[in-house]
Amino acid sequence: MTASPSLLLLPYNEDPLRHLATRIIEDNRGQLPRLTDCVVLLPSPQAGQRLRRLLLTEAEAAGHAALLGPTIDTLPHWIGQQSPSPRPVLSEHQRELMLVEALINHKYLYGEGNPWTLAQSLLTLFDELGATHVELPESLEAFLDTLGSAYGPSTTQHQSLFGEAKLVHTLWQAWRQEMHDNGVIDRHTDYTLKLAHSRDQLPDNRRFYLAGLSRLSSAEAQWLALLLSAGRATLILQGANPPDESAYHPDAVSRRLLQQLDLPAAPAPTGSELSHCLDCAFSNEATPLAVRARDFAQRVPHSPLADTLGLIEAGNAEKEAQAIDVQVRLWWQAGKRRIGIVTENRRLARRVRALLERSGLALQDAAGWALSTTSAAAALERWLETVEEDFAHQPLLDFLKSPFLLPERERDELLSCVYRFEQGVVLKENIARGMGRYRQHLRYRQHRLTAELAAEYDDIYSLLEIIEAAALPLRQLMDQRPHAPHTYLNALQDSLAQLGLATSLANDAAGQRILEELHAMQTACAGSALEMRWNEFRAWLGRTLERFNFQPPAQNGQVQLMSLAQASLLRFDALIIAGAEAEYLPGANPGSPFFNDGVRQALGLPGHKQILAERFQQFRSLLEAADAILLTRRREQDGEEVVASPWLERLQSFHQLAYGQRLLNQPLAALIEDGDTLV
Repeated sequence: MTASPSLLLLPYNEDPLRHLATRIIEDNRGQLPRLTDCVVLLPSPQAGQRLRRLLLTEAEAAGHAALLGPTIDTLPHWIGQQSPSPRPVLSEHQRELMLVEALINHKYLYGEGNPWTLAQSLLTLFDELGATHVELPESLEAFLDTLGSAYGPSTTQHQSLFGEAKLVHTLWQAWRQEMHDNGVIDRHTDYTLKLAHSRDQLPDNRRFYLAGLSRLSSAEAQWLALLLSAGRATLILQGANPPDESAYHPDAVSRRLLQQLDLPAAPAPTGSELSHCLDCAFSNEATPLAVRARDFAQRVPHSPLADTLGLIEAGNAEKEAQAIDVQVRLWWQAGKRRIGIVTENRRLARRVRALLERSGLALQDAAGWALSTTSAAAALERWLETVEEDFAHQPLLDFLKSPFLLPERERDELLSCVYRFEQGVVLKENIARGMGRYRQHLRYRQHRLTAELAAEYDDIYSLLEIIEAAALPLRQLMDQRPHAPHTYLNALQDSLAQLGLATSLANDAAGQRILEELHAMQTACAGSALEMRWNEFRAWLGRTLERFNFQPPAQNGQVQLMSLAQASLLRFDALIIAGAEAEYLPGANPGSPFFNDGVRQALGLPGHKQILAERFQQFRSLLEAADAILLTRRREQDGEEVVASPWLERLQSFHQLAYGQRLLNQPLAALIEDGDTLV
C-alpha cells in the first residue's frame, strides 16, 4: 500500500471501501459522530450502500452507535445538487429533435442520408465531446488543421476528410447556436458550469473522499486537483502504476488519473500471492507467457487460482444459465449470503433471474434492461405492427392475448373470445389480414352454423369494433405526409386509451416508465417546428424504448445482479462473472462513423484502448472481490463457436502452462448434466 495525505494507492487484494471507512473515521475522530462536513464520491449507489455499513462498523468500534452523515453520492449527481441550473436544460428528446431540425436545414452537407440516423451518430459524438468538456475550434480551418495533424500530412487535403470535418463542425456550431438562441443548454454544459461554480463556492470546512474513479474529464480533473493541492481531498486508487498510461492494461487507469491530477508516480504496492499470479498472467512485459508461468510456478508451487476460481464452459446459453442457478443455490445452502452475479449479457441476466426466482431466491437487479425488452413494450409494439400491417393476424392475435388489453374486461371471457376468433375465423376461414375480410368471413361462418352456435361468435364483432376504432387515429397519419410529432403522440395516447392500455400500463412498473417517456417526448415537442413522417416517428419511438432503461422494483434479496461497472468497489462471499465471452468482455468496439482513434485522441476524446483498459481494470478488480469465484461462458450457440474473452483465455493459458491444468469446475459441470439438480 502506498499512502500520502491525499493519495492511497492499493493493490487489488485490498478493499478500497474498508480503507476509506477507516480513513474517514480516523480523520474525523474528534467530530464523531458528526460527519456532516464530509462528502464521499463513489462510482455507484451500490458502493455507497456498502460504505455506509462499513462506516457504522468502524464507528461502533470507536464507541458510537450511529453517525450523522456523511454525504455519499456520485460526483455528477452531487455537483448537480449544489446550485440551480443557470439556464433551462434540454431533455434527451429535445436535443434529438433540435439536432434533426438542424440537419434538415443543412441537407447540402449529407445529400440523401437519413437525418434521424445521422442525428443518432452525431449525438453520440457530441455527448463524448460534452462529457470530456472539449470545445471544437471556432473556425473550420483550425478544425481541419487539428484533424490533419492527427491523420497525417498526406491526408490534409483529402476530400472525404474535408467533408467529414465540415459536416461535424458546421452542425456542432449550428446546434450550439440554436441552443444559445433559445436560451437553453445541454446537460454537459450545465455540469461544466456547476463544476466551476462549486469550485468557487465550497465551504472551507468541507472535506472530500473519492474512490473507484476510472476516468475524469479535464474539468473534473481541474476541480479535484485544486482540492487535492489544498489538502481537502483524499483519493483512493487501485493498481501498480505501470510506466505507460496508454497501455492496454488494468493499471493504465490509475496511471492516467495520476498524470491528470499531477500526482507523483508511486511505487508499485505489494499484494497477495493471488495478486502476483494475476499480475503475472496479465503483464505486458516482453517475457513470453510460458516463461512467466514457469517462473511463477517455481516460486509458488501451489496454484493460488485453483483455490478461488473455477470455470464452466456451457454447451449453450440455457446450460450456462442453469449452471449459474445451480451454483448460486449451492452457495446459498452453504451459508454464503452476499452473492454477486456480474454480466454484460442482459439476455442471460434475465434468464438467470427467472431461474433463481423459480428457485425461491429473490434478486436485486441493479442493471435493469432496455424498455424495449419489457412485456409492456412488446404489447405496444405488437399493437403498432397490427395497425401498420392492416390487422395482420400474427401481430393482432399476439396483441389480443396481451394482459394489457382491455383490463376492465373479465380475463377468461376475453381470452375465450380471442380463441374463437383465432380458431373460427383466422384458421378455419384462412384469413391473414384485413378487418373487412375478418367480418365478412365471420358472417359466412355464422351462416353455416345453427343459430345457437352462431350466437357464440357475436361478441367477436364488438371486439373487432374496439380494435378498429382504436386504430383509426393512427391509420389516419399513415399517409406519407409529414406531421408534427405531437400529432402522432396525441393519436397514440388516444389509441391506447381506447384499448385500456393507458390504465394497464400505468399499473405496471415497466408500463409506467413507457408512459413517462411518452410524456417526455410530448413535452419535448413544445416549440419545435419539426415535422416527420410515420416511419420517422416509429424510429424515434423505437430508439426511445431502446435507449432508456427499466429497473425492476428493489427487492430484499441478497443475490445481486449487476453490470461490470456497477460492481466497482463491492465485495462478496461468492461471485459469478457470467458471459465471459469476447462479445461482452471486453465487448466489441462500437466504433464511430466520425474520426479514427488517433483523431479522437487529438481531440481529447477517449480512444478505444483507453476504454478497453478501463473495462480490463474493472474485470481485474473483480477477480479479488470474493473468496469463491465462478466464470461462465458458452462454447457454442446454435452450432456456431462462441469466442471466449481474451482475458479469460489469458488466465487459462497461464494456468495451464504453470500448473498443467485448466481452471474447470468439474463437479459443477457434472451436476448440470444431472437433470435432478434443476428446478
